[in-house]
Amino acid sequence: MATGSIAAFSPVSLTPEVHDTIKALGGKIRYIAALDLEHHLHLTSWKEAFPDAEIIAPEGLWEKRQSNPAHKDTKFEHVFTKNQKGKQGVSEEFDSEFETEYVHGHASRELVFLHKPSRTLIEADLLFNLPAREQYSKTHEGPSGLLTKIANTFMSATPPATLHKRFA
Repeated sequence: MATGSIAAFSPVSLTPEVHDTIKALGGKIRYIAALDLEHHLHLTSWKEAFPDAEIIAPEGLWEKRQSNPAHKDTKFEHVFTKNQKGKQGVSEEFDSEFETEYVHGHASRELVFLHKPSRTLIEADLLFNLPAREQYSKTHEGPSGLLTKIANTFMSATPPATLHKRFA
């Protein structure tokens, strides 16, 4: 961020290599964002390593994590809710660089961020890449098998994408 703070989105396992990368960036993790109800597994280890960092998450995630003793009681500083949609922010520092949209209608209650200076969209599962052409673009193989072909027929995002829209 312009201030030197670091925002981590859907953080991965906090390995020595990840720690080295964070140090190389200045080491000041200020925000840790769980983008939806599914991308949260490493929040606790990051919060323990960076206790001054503020966790950003969608409503329902804190409650979901209470059943796991390893995740239980990790403090969430910013919880986006349906009732406060459009009225919530994180901090002046964060909001000056990121625009946040809470998509409560998505099954996983997704938080989507736009990094304004770079015009980069940060999301987890909101957009589907179907059929899976990009994943196979650098190989000589493609998705194969009868079930894949059937799924691609129904899940194709090629216009008009009627079945994909119905599924989503």
